[in-house]
Amino acid sequence: MTVENILNERFARNARIVRLINKFKDPPNKDVGEGLNTAFSAMRNLGLKPPVVEQNENAVLVVIRHEQLASPEKLVLEYLEKNETIRNKAARDVCNIPADYVVKDLFKRLSERGLTEKVPGTDRRTTAYRKGPRYDDWRATDGASEE
Repeated sequence: MTVENILNERFARNARIVRLINKFKDPPNKDVGEGLNTAFSAMRNLGLKPPVVEQNENAVLVVIRHEQLASPEKLVLEYLEKNETIRNKAARDVCNIPADYVVKDLFKRLSERGLTEKVPGTDRRTTAYRKGPRYDDWRATDGASEE
């Protein structure tokens, strides 16, 4: 196992335990090697930071911490550091928010504070947002008021 293939390779560390678990009426793992994929998926769905996978001398270590991602506001603003604009779909992906109306409210709050603004000429399905006039003030404080 390596850091690169840990989520793709299948390896049962203890075949007896795997066989025993699979005898359960509703086994938690359907197949060998699903544990880490299940953990990564569950953490993403809960809005937690992903596990950290590290290569040691003769082992691969997976560290699972129960740490929240940054606030949706901060995630959107950090996205705008690397991208000129952001649209609803990208914000939902970045913030792990399934509902578009939640992101609309998020953009409304950010715009009211001057941290984002609607890109002129965009509307409905093409609505995009960019850094607002107060974005640099937020960045100067490193988003301290957001945390």
